[in-house]
Amino acid sequence: MKLACISIVLLLTTLIMSHKTYSKNDFPVIAERYLGQKPPGLTPKFFAPDIVSTQDHRETEVLFSPDMR
Repeated sequence: MKLACISIVLLLTTLIMSHKTYSKNDFPVIAERYLGQKPPGLTPKFFAPDIVSTQDHRETEVLFSPDMR
């Protein structure tokens, strides 16, 4: 019985994973390089200001409290 349950779970997992793999083929092809921005030069600049890189650099901070809240 235990072997049958494990076999069914593995079969279902394989079927679900193969379906997810085939569904990713619809990803659009991006023709523009650098998402429409200028190519990088020698001077560093913010990438996607206020979206990815914020002015107060909050995207780089991580805080964990003892109670994980």
